[in-house]
Amino acid sequence: RGGYVRFKGGLRTSMTRRIQTIRTVDDALNGGHLIPYYQPIVRLDTGEIRGMEALARLRLDDGRVAAAGEFQDALHDPRLAYRISSQMLPAIAADMAQWLREGLPIRYVGLNVTSADFQKGDLIQRIGRTFERAQVPLEHLVIEITEQVIMGGRRDGVARIMAALRERGIQVSLDDFGTGFASLTHLLDFPVDAIKIDRSFI
Repeated sequence: RGGYVRFKGGLRTSMTRRIQTIRTVDDALNGGHLIPYYQPIVRLDTGEIRGMEALARLRLDDGRVAAAGEFQDALHDPRLAYRISSQMLPAIAADMAQWLREGLPIRYVGLNVTSADFQKGDLIQRIGRTFERAQVPLEHLVIEITEQVIMGGRRDGVARIMAALRERGIQVSLDDFGTGFASLTHLLDFPVDAIKIDRSFI
């Protein structure tokens, strides 16, 4: 806005790729092809699996499973980001319910949410309805947020939702710490239960 950029062929390529990625993700969501892959969280001193982190994956028409890095551009679209978390929540709740029935010692599953989930204002209600329907206590869910969510939203709104999540027994984890502009002083305004320090920061 208020300026110009000299056109280069690569600009068309990146725009085309972003549009195609959004279309691919949209089609996959419509077809119910979004699936959670689980990454174990291991306690180093005992080797015990403490929990899981749910990673969004797309099963493409050719049967290939695409990792989040391949559809990262689509996550910047608030509508798609919201739809992804809306489909991940019931899938996670159903899996957690099955693990509890089978007596597996998995204490929690972590789910990464985006700014779009906070902006809508219904994150707590969506989680509550979904886990109540699956008969899974909320203590088995960890909501993971990035520095981008904290820095990008209205401070009072994000802090209020984080506090409400924790009041309901849901843990809140700060993901990818060290990759953005947040500092430890932000934890005074945004208290969390865990910090996941990014490898590049170490």
